[in-house]
Parts: sequence; structure tokens; C-alpha cells
Amino acid sequence: MSTLLLLEDELPLRDIFRISVEMINPNIKLKEFSVGDSALAHIKANWVDINLYVLDIRVPGDIDGFELAKEIRQLDQSTPIILTSAFIRPAKTELEKFKLIWMAKPWHLMEIPNKIIPLLQS
Repeated sequence: MSTLLLLEDELPLRDIFRISVEMINPNIKLKEFSVGDSALAHIKANWVDINLYVLDIRVPGDIDGFELAKEIRQLDQSTPIILTSAFIRPAKTELEKFKLIWMAKPWHLMEIPNKIIPLLQS
């Protein structure tokens, strides 16, 4: 069974993501966080069990999604990380440096499965 971690502070977007994941496979375990600090604590304790990260850049807390991606890369060099935002897109060089996949907001319900299925199958 795959485990996905979603960091998203807006409830409607978390709902869209959850529905999309359930359409892919209802057995996928989805861990949802709205604050970067809570996500970081969970990741540090469970990173070996996480198969995909989807991180919003602008979230409450002391650590944003981009900084969280950098922290993840210090623990784990290979697990896919999707970075997302409606406000800011990191430079291509930053995305490449930390091996991040970009997914702009707003998300479409069918865009999410198309983006994450190949990442879970690799």
C-alpha cells in the first residue's frame, strides 16, 4: 500500500486531492497536514514509509512547503516530491536542484491522478 503526504492549508483543495486519490485507489493511505511544522514532525518519524509528497509552498507555521522539501531531501533523496502553489513558482534551477516536480494551482480533479499515478508506479 502506498502512503501519500499532503501539505495543504485550504480545506477545499485537500478535499479535491482526497477525492482524486480515492478515485485512483481507495487503499492509498493519505496523511493530510495544514501546517508545515506538523508535517515536518510526522515526516521525521515516518519518512521511510512515505511514497509521495505533495507540498503547498505557502502554508502556516515556521516552515513552508519549499523549505520542507529541502528537509525531506536531507532525509531521502529518491521519494518524489510535488511542489505546488497558486502564488509563486520556484526557479527551474531550484526545482532541479532538489528534484522537485511542479504542479500549479488551481488543481483540476482529473489532473491529480494523471500527475501522481506515474510517480507511484515508478
